[in-house]
Amino acid sequence: MGVDVSLIKKEFSAVKARRSPWENVWELIARYIFQRKQGFTTISAPGDFYTHEDVLDNTAGQAHQTMVSSLDGALWKNGGRTFRVKRPRQARDTEEIRKFYAEVNARAQGAMEHENAGWGTARQEALSEGTSFGTDAIGVFKARPGQKHKVEYRAMPLKNLYVVEDARGRVIKEFYEYEYDAFQLVDEYGEVAKTGKVKAALDKNNRDTKFKTLWLVRPNESKEKIKQSYESIHILCEDDLVLRHSGFSGNSIIVSRFYKNEGEEYGRSPGYNALSPMIELNGVVEIITQAGELTALPSWYVLDDGTFGNGTIDRSPGGVIPIDVTSSRITGMAPIGQIGTVGSTMPLLKLMEMLVQEIKMHFLNDKLTDLNNTTRMTLGEAQIRNELRADNTGAIFSRQLDEKFTPVIRRTLAILEEEGDLGVEPGSEQFAQLTAAGIEPLVIPDELLELRDQGIEIYPIEYISPAARILRSEEIRGLISTWQFAATFSAAAPELMLWINKRKTMPQVAELYGAPEGTLVSEEEFEKNFAEYKQSMAQQQQIQAAAIAAEIAKNQASANQQNAQATATQSGMNGLINGGGAGPGDMLT
Repeated sequence: MGVDVSLIKKEFSAVKARRSPWENVWELIARYIFQRKQGFTTISAPGDFYTHEDVLDNTAGQAHQTMVSSLDGALWKNGGRTFRVKRPRQARDTEEIRKFYAEVNARAQGAMEHENAGWGTARQEALSEGTSFGTDAIGVFKARPGQKHKVEYRAMPLKNLYVVEDARGRVIKEFYEYEYDAFQLVDEYGEVAKTGKVKAALDKNNRDTKFKTLWLVRPNESKEKIKQSYESIHILCEDDLVLRHSGFSGNSIIVSRFYKNEGEEYGRSPGYNALSPMIELNGVVEIITQAGELTALPSWYVLDDGTFGNGTIDRSPGGVIPIDVTSSRITGMAPIGQIGTVGSTMPLLKLMEMLVQEIKMHFLNDKLTDLNNTTRMTLGEAQIRNELRADNTGAIFSRQLDEKFTPVIRRTLAILEEEGDLGVEPGSEQFAQLTAAGIEPLVIPDELLELRDQGIEIYPIEYISPAARILRSEEIRGLISTWQFAATFSAAAPELMLWINKRKTMPQVAELYGAPEGTLVSEEEFEKNFAEYKQSMAQQQQIQAAAIAAEIAKNQASANQQNAQATATQSGMNGLINGGGAGPGDMLT
């Protein structure tokens, strides 16, 4: 199927025009909050670090970085402490299945955290752009053949990104515009990129001339049955040349929006909310700075035979204003002195303090960091604090997990699954290929293959990050409270303990607290251990019962002996009293 370059460029022109109104506010946000991202409406050059003299305060920048680092720390922890692929609930918890998922998790987490994967950089850049501009994107791609790492992650800066939504508000198409010099272009695309102009630049060793390239990722509309549901098209704009036409099994550019209005393709963010107080704060800081300069270097007047400053009053720090000495209005004035004094800056300082606090609250610094570490709290107060934190940040965490992290992990798993890294079916083509390459395949258990054939997802994701635990903090408290209530009142009503499913409690506790995967044994192993435990307890009860029976028999024999001795003694006493023989009772019968 051919590529209509002119049609693609026409569509891109319309998409670019729709984005244009956003760029002015993005430039303002970059200027006051995220300076290194400026360039939406301005032309930048290498080495331009945007050290603007009219931006006098960076409170918003600091609050923004605090938000980014707090979100990143809550949403992602290295070493398998963020997510894990868990068995579907329809599968049994056997040792075979547990070992399979342990290997799957090790491979998935290892792929994401490989030193050459670039996941950390892409993640933090995306969080930085999302919290400032409201829209961010991460590219998830297969590594080049021969590389030790399997997956690569790439930050997709908003400056170059243009998105298209479907009717339901989901991003389904992305345009990405960027520039290469001739050497970079050939390195990336090979011989096909060597057009006349590119060759000329190569011959002249010209690295200054840039060649604009347009990259389009869109759903594959081909009628043929193919595995690649998305197609990827790279175009050298000046020559309308298709540099590369390939595809993906899914959308490899994950776009997320921090907040979103209906009908808008791009998102909103805390940066939007903080922009107005940030501009006002900048003005207040400028006034306070000028007041400090006037206090340290006040303006002076000097008596002179000229006019009153030639009609100009110089109020700059250290300014000197000549005054006509012949004027009757200055009779008795000192020949030199200060002109006025700076008024109180206390109202401005109060306003500055209020604006700083407002900006930090827009970036949720008080919610994402500890709410109160200055006073000692009881356990109940700490739990209430955690619940408030969950209520205030839950929506943000959920959106980041749903729109960014889950699609990224899903795309990563899809790439690894295509490579056979997450298990293969015995006897399949992948199995034969891996075996032929000298690689021992990870075999998917038969039970999971049956579930997959039924349409059940066999690689479900479970989050165990701090953010996930915050979202489930009420479940933890409910579990603890239920056990405490039952244990407290079981003395009065023992049947209360019968309501609790004791065998399911520990798996729930491990899940809610984010315990490492190997903390608990499998349900299969538990059943085996529990059976052995019951057998051991039964044997101990038998031994104890036998011991008790022997003790009872021993005590009974001792009692019988004592009774016999007592009877014999009593009979002997009766004989002495009655002159021998039986006692009086026996004699009467």
